Amino acid sequence: MKFSLLFAIVFSSLSAFAEVSLRDVADGLGRAECYMADTRYEVYLPNASEPVTYRLHISGTTAPGDTLAPCNYLIEWESQAPDGATDSEGFSAYFDGNYFRYRNGKLAEYHHGDDPMPFAPRGLARGGVQMNDQFASLLPAFLAGRMREMASDTAFAAAIETRGDEVVVKGRESRGGYVANEFTYRFGAVDFMPRSWEMVTNPGQLGEQTITAEYRRADGDCPRLDEASLIGRHPAEFAKYRRDSFSLESLRGEPLPGFSAPMPGGGRYSRQRGEGFGVPTIIAVVDSKVDATARVVADLREAVGALPGATDLVIAFTDNDRDAIEEIAGSAAPGETLLMSARELAANCGVADTPSVIFCRADGTVADIHVGRNNDLRDIVIQKAAMAR
Repeated sequence: MKFSLLFAIVFSSLSAFAEVSLRDVADGLGRAECYMADTRYEVYLPNASEPVTYRLHISGTTAPGDTLAPCNYLIEWESQAPDGATDSEGFSAYFDGNYFRYRNGKLAEYHHGDDPMPFAPRGLARGGVQMNDQFASLLPAFLAGRMREMASDTAFAAAIETRGDEVVVKGRESRGGYVANEFTYRFGAVDFMPRSWEMVTNPGQLGEQTITAEYRRADGDCPRLDEASLIGRHPAEFAKYRRDSFSLESLRGEPLPGFSAPMPGGGRYSRQRGEGFGVPTIIAVVDSKVDATARVVADLREAVGALPGATDLVIAFTDNDRDAIEEIAGSAAPGETLLMSARELAANCGVADTPSVIFCRADGTVADIHVGRNNDLRDIVIQKAAMAR
């Protein structure tokens, strides 16, 4: 018993004085294949009596081979007033060359395959939009990059030590002869996962700011990161604020996303991603409040009637004005389905403008799309529907 106690004391003492390097911390942070945490993030501004406080839920998963970012991530946040009430909320996400950011009623999205420029470093920026997200630096994979930079860049003067069950990294970064920031990071001594950090930018200057972050590790599996899952988590933001049709354009050759919507006459229409239709199907996403919608519906019906083979038509109104929908579309003809409140369909397919027409093959994959009203809509529908067979 005495020997065991003595061994424990000696082992504990040796562990406390074991040398840990910045690269050791970086390697430990980089081993987090799935990381989730609830984080309190505060910004103390000069002459402000209270900090700007954010509560965040962050998650990151490793992205082997991705040269644009060290991990895929989802960051959901809300800013809080001093009384604890929510002032605003938003989210940002990066995965597979796609970056999304929602804040203050504006949804921005960038797709590397469509335009690589926003993902490239500009000026003094270290990386593009995906690397310069306001809260991305909280993630272990980004902190790993920070630790490696400290280890290799002479602009940093940092000391590292083990204090009990914590590893503390403390120091400063100097640029151009001035101290740019002072920092203190605290990590777990065993897993090197972040516990808290504090940074003072422009210390001693008029624009000095202090930023703090405190982590509480969350259990469970990291959320799936793809566009459909992101829309599923934030359907209202995508339905109201999405302004480009990149996602709709990219559906060609892909299975139509699943959706569910009510029918004006009662009942509900639902389908799963990858589910076939049986026959080629045209899905038209329209809005009864748009003046040209009645003419669009008439052109669609005329085009379907002129096709040589069986083709079904789904007319999906994004609004829920039953009277206006019935006035425009009347009753569904054989082979037709009328839907209302089809905002989920619009969001899942990336529809930003109406009318948007999606041409599906019998197996449920998207053959082509058409966006907008024009005088040749009937002929366009006939041509594209014929190619969908």
